[in-house]
Amino acid sequence: MRAGSLRHKIVFQQLTVANDTWGHSAETWTDDITAYASIWTLRGVERMESMKLDNEITHKIRVRYKRDLNPKMRIKYGERYFNILSMIDPDERHIYYEIMASEEI
Repeated sequence: MRAGSLRHKIVFQQLTVANDTWGHSAETWTDDITAYASIWTLRGVERMESMKLDNEITHKIRVRYKRDLNPKMRIKYGERYFNILSMIDPDERHIYYEIMASEEI
């Protein structure tokens, strides 16, 4: 993996539950891990193939392997947010993740 291709600074966010003074809980996303990534918008044919899944995949994101990442997180890129649909460690070599994601609108 070439470092120059990882030019997008992203933040992985973790879903947390906070309780207020009255005992009510509220879910919030908190910043957890900052990383650099490559982000590709999927073209028409790739998007047509992804529609076979329940959620439409809109982007493919590649990031260096980090043990603490998990598919329950979401990705923040500037003012945009991506839900992680799948997270693949190609060949189980712990070099990078291929993340298929859908952009929140």
